[in-house]
Amino acid sequence: MFKRFFNSLQGNVGSSDPNALLKLATTLKQEGNLDAAIQTLRQAYAQIAKGQMTYGVDPFLRLPLYLQEAHRNNEAWAEFNRLLVEGYPNQLRDQGVRSMEHSKIYDKMRLFLQRDGKNDQAIVFGALSMLAWAKGLNLQKRGDEYKKFTSQESVEANLKPLLKKAGLAAYSGQFVELMLSELEARSSIDLAGAIKRIGELVAQLRSTQ
Repeated sequence: MFKRFFNSLQGNVGSSDPNALLKLATTLKQEGNLDAAIQTLRQAYAQIAKGQMTYGVDPFLRLPLYLQEAHRNNEAWAEFNRLLVEGYPNQLRDQGVRSMEHSKIYDKMRLFLQRDGKNDQAIVFGALSMLAWAKGLNLQKRGDEYKKFTSQESVEANLKPLLKKAGLAAYSGQFVELMLSELEARSSIDLAGAIKRIGELVAQLRSTQ
């Protein structure tokens, strides 16, 4: 079925059209043909790399999630890290935009971990997503949005589903206090340090249960 469908698509729009390949990948996934969907995504990325159009990070976040669904978790996690370190074809160089795209990557890593039942680790990556988004807002000098996003009310609301899923909702106050402390740095938010500090808090609270 895949071969017939792919040949039909080639006849109409050509395999060099990234948009058509991305749509085909969606159709193949919906039909349950994950291996073909993954292969088609890679073909789409290769064609994107040959052009000059910027697609943003979203199409590239599909691959690791497809890989996870195909039970290829190590490959999926490697793809996330590749996006963080190497980026993707034609990525914008603006650091504010990149920080917000990193926020999206961290959020999908959070989703990956929750799907894998690793809810404690998901807290760390959910928090990283928030910090990277705040960093992006600051780099883009979007002061009013930064102030609203980093308010105690907003931080509590963003942390709530993460903590609830991990069974740590009772400790919301400690996580909010830590996050507000991390956000105080504003222009120099320390993501690497935050990973350690948030992870340590999760471990400490688990040890008391």
